[in-house]
Amino acid sequence: MSIKIIKPGKKPDTTKRFECTSCGCTFEGEREDYRIIYDTATVFAAAMRCPTCGARCYRYETKIRR
Repeated sequence: MSIKIIKPGKKPDTTKRFECTSCGCTFEGEREDYRIIYDTATVFAAAMRCPTCGARCYRYETKIRR
């Protein structure tokens, strides 16, 4: 049995925006640039190094249940 796509879906946007608390730099990273470091049933945290000063920056998000 083969799979037939009736209506193709849209790929989710994996870009995350970070703000450095050390130098104030605002930057974005794709999924291959940041790491998921904390994950529970409702919250996860992404971490990425600031390209300006090298400090570790975090972004916390709430998962959407579907």
